[in-house]
Amino acid sequence: MSNSEPIIACSTATEGNAAIAVIRISGFKSLNDLSAFFSLNLNDIENNKVYQNNIIDQQGVKLDQILLCFFAAPNSYNGENILELYVHGNQLNVTRIIDLFVNSETCRAANPGEFTYRALRNKKLSLTQVEGLDLFLNASAPLMLQAGLETLQGELHAHFNQLHKLFLTFRSSFEVLFDFDQDVGEQNAKHTVQKAYDALLQHTEQLYQRTVGALSSYATPKIVLSGPPNAGKSTLFNHILGVDRSIVSKISGTTRDYVSEPIYIGKTPFMLVDTAGIRSTSEELEAEGITRSREQVAGAFFNILVVDLQSDYLNDDEIVNNSDFDLFVFTHLDRVFSEDLDSYLWPHSVESLCTSLVLPRVEYTGPIGPVKINLGPIGPNSKTGSIGPAVNQSGPIEPEEIVGGPIGPKIAPLEQLVQFINQRVERKYQTLMESHPILLPRHRRSIALIYDQLKSIGQLLDSGERDISIISIDIELLASQLSEFIGIIPPEDLLTDIFDNFCIGK
Repeated sequence: MSNSEPIIACSTATEGNAAIAVIRISGFKSLNDLSAFFSLNLNDIENNKVYQNNIIDQQGVKLDQILLCFFAAPNSYNGENILELYVHGNQLNVTRIIDLFVNSETCRAANPGEFTYRALRNKKLSLTQVEGLDLFLNASAPLMLQAGLETLQGELHAHFNQLHKLFLTFRSSFEVLFDFDQDVGEQNAKHTVQKAYDALLQHTEQLYQRTVGALSSYATPKIVLSGPPNAGKSTLFNHILGVDRSIVSKISGTTRDYVSEPIYIGKTPFMLVDTAGIRSTSEELEAEGITRSREQVAGAFFNILVVDLQSDYLNDDEIVNNSDFDLFVFTHLDRVFSEDLDSYLWPHSVESLCTSLVLPRVEYTGPIGPVKINLGPIGPNSKTGSIGPAVNQSGPIEPEEIVGGPIGPKIAPLEQLVQFINQRVERKYQTLMESHPILLPRHRRSIALIYDQLKSIGQLLDSGERDISIISIDIELLASQLSEFIGIIPPEDLLTDIFDNFCIGK
């Protein structure tokens, strides 16, 4: 893609027919080079205006009636002369028109991303904007789409440029400290270096915080149901989907591998995952399923622990202190009889840990009294009704969100539970969007390296290190990382990786 010869490609979808397709030609020196293929004299057209025209072959046969628009260099997408043709979108027609230009050797077929590569080469787009365009075009979730648009528009690139400016200020102040400290005073020079370093570190930390979190959970947000065997995960999974997708059985360990299905909450696509029950086992097949379950939990966007109130799971410090869970769903209250329900709920009702929900309907006497259960385990046959001394009293009731302190049981029919889960997932996703996470893998890796390198330099400065060569080496390494990161010196293999992912015509 290093040459500048004219290129042509279809810039709209190339699978299936459509009403209109856009063919883009770029890199030609003059409109005269293309005049032979059109019935209209191209020398008469003006920039940025649309004209009706006919495409004709070398024998003068009309191929299509089209619209065209000319974008003159350097005020075009990639800084070159560009002619866009709006043709009828039958793929046979599109191919015939492109072949007309290619076979005449007027243009060659463009490589993936070559139009945008020329925009980068001609400084119409920065490397960061190019990557944002890639993310925007290939986004599979609204969060990725928005992040790609913001990056393409240059908002993220502005932060990266500010990072580079702060680094240059820090490096120059460091050079003053060791080269001219006799002229400006050592204490003043040290103060200037520390001030510049603090500003650079603060900006880097802000960017680093936007990279925290599992990338896979942003790209394909998953809602994962996990917990011990026979806790009710598959029943809840089926109810959220509205179909019997997972096998439900009283036999422990029925689910041997995770099962996933796409769902929409609001306008956002998620993947709902039902996992194999997690427990200690020597059975090889079940153990493999449990390993896969743990992998799903580790990569989840929203983790729901479905657990029997009397399960040993609730005594596991790894579970109780695990902040990865977004929600606890307690099931099988039919197994609790006269015990104080608070003794089960209290250790798990701390707001900073998660929210706790009690699913089945129960009856009780007093706000914190002995519990009498009159329903079976979690399932679609759960009944609704009020709670209190009156028996069989009807009426809707909302699920209770436990934020700490002793509580009484609450009715939470499955429909209400699903609604509550949807609300919590949507709330977390909206909060995540507001934090503007950085999603491009290269950016996340580079920022982490820069952040670590900068902290290493800070430790040397704090220790009073006087060996200029040691600190200078670390600063030059940081300079190299920054230059590559923001695209001042983009390595060739990086460009290859980026543009290989682009579609033809972009």
